[in-house]
Amino acid sequence: MAYNTIDDILGEISGEILVQLADDGYTGITAAMVALAAKGESLSALTPEEAVAAVETAANVGKALVRASALVDGYCSNLYDVPFASPTDFLRAIDLDIAVYNLFSRRESVPENRKDRNANAVKVLQGIAKGDIQMGASAKTAPQQVGQNIRVSTPSVEIFTPTRLKNY
Repeated sequence: MAYNTIDDILGEISGEILVQLADDGYTGITAAMVALAAKGESLSALTPEEAVAAVETAANVGKALVRASALVDGYCSNLYDVPFASPTDFLRAIDLDIAVYNLFSRRESVPENRKDRNANAVKVLQGIAKGDIQMGASAKTAPQQVGQNIRVSTPSVEIFTPTRLKNY
């Protein structure tokens, strides 16, 4: 389950750049065509070739989004129940930086600012995994390790009472 959408990515990078990063066939389609395909809307206004290219490009964007969310879930799964039903804005921002980085990494050169934002997002996830950073989401109630047994005992009768010690 992806925590962001193609619209979120288009709020972060231009449609032209999105198509350059995700259209492997360099078919000349537009971001609007890709957005239609990603949302499952009708592509009847497109030529068959454009429709195929839009669907394939939308799939590439979808993969970047799902990979980002899987990474987020992987780091958060130790302390939180994942996938998050209602991800916080904080979590979605981290996820978006990773998804955009994933798109850029499909090509040979990733801009330095995207590398930095991805590295920062991973550092934040590491902090979340350690419990150093709180997300505002509900944590698991009682994390246990596999095979760990919990024993609760009540105190038994006192062995060393003042009377017993006096007679000793």
